[in-house]
Amino acid sequence: MGKNYYCDYCNKSFKDILATRRKHLKGLQHQKAYKEYHAQFKGIKEIYLEESRKKTCKRILEGTTCKFGSECRFSHYTKDQLEGMRLQIEAEAARKHPEVQNPDSQKMGKNYYCDYCNKSFKDILATRRKHLKGLQHQKAYKEYHAQFKGIKEIYLEESRKKTCKRILEGTTCKFGSECRFSHYTKDQLEGMRLQIEAEAARKHPEVQNPDSQWMEKFVERVWDRAVRDGCSVKPFWTHPYHQRQYEALPDLPPSLQPLNLNLLEGNSDDTSYS
Repeated sequence: MGKNYYCDYCNKSFKDILATRRKHLKGLQHQKAYKEYHAQFKGIKEIYLEESRKKTCKRILEGTTCKFGSECRFSHYTKDQLEGMRLQIEAEAARKHPEVQNPDSQKMGKNYYCDYCNKSFKDILATRRKHLKGLQHQKAYKEYHAQFKGIKEIYLEESRKKTCKRILEGTTCKFGSECRFSHYTKDQLEGMRLQIEAEAARKHPEVQNPDSQWMEKFVERVWDRAVRDGCSVKPFWTHPYHQRQYEALPDLPPSLQPLNLNLLEGNSDDTSYS
């Protein structure tokens, strides 16, 4: 009962002593038998990933038998055999996940389609980031959004730039929308400015065409209301226009009272006008 240890891999029994069992499990014979037993349960994908990293054994290439067997550190599969494994793995993956193999499929976010460039590619974070930072995408992005810019936005952006020499010469600029100079002449920019001003005047006519009598009429109404109410409502002091109407109001502040020189000459210490 427990006096002997039987190894199923090596088909061998011996006395169950800890040091003896440990020596047996670390031995080459046991490790070889262990690998050979578990190799029959490996899947084709696992075998391909393991063997494709190794070089092919010379004995296998010569058509002879390798004396090291499964312990050989080189692969015992030829390139044609490995290629056959790869195709078999891809066919099995395509059968299980057909949307991965279909480049036009948009299922599960496997492909990324760029509306600006009209281009699709595999949706990998690094690939998408590289595409979005590329010159071709940025040019297509600018050209698409340029058609939605208003005249005011175009004027503010283009008026800060110098006019492109090619535009002044009447030729075509090869840089297009990527040119760092303006493709609008001074006359075109001036026309934009006048159009912006006309549009602003149409929206806000009172700002562009002020009534010169408006403020005086407003002050008159305020004075009339203040006199009528006995100055219960404080008048609009910030825009005086008639000294005569100030004198008609009671309780004027010292700054709006008429200057009395007699008081100044008679008493220099009076600070009521300060």
